[in-house]
Amino acid sequence: EIIFEHDTLQQTIIELKDKRNDHYRLIEQVNEWERDSIMKIQRTATDIREDIEKLIALQNGNICI
Repeated sequence: EIIFEHDTLQQTIIELKDKRNDHYRLIEQVNEWERDSIMKIQRTATDIREDIEKLIALQNGNICI
């Protein structure tokens, strides 16, 4: 009976570790998604700023392409 309880407890510990690892993986996926999203937003903002600068230059007659 003691061996059975030990095995059961050991299995429970393994399952808890697996669940914890799953949680860490999910958190890491969210972190990666956040980093990727920020990079995409920054690239888009840079592109838009450049487009605005080109439009301003065109309106001022200073074509800088």
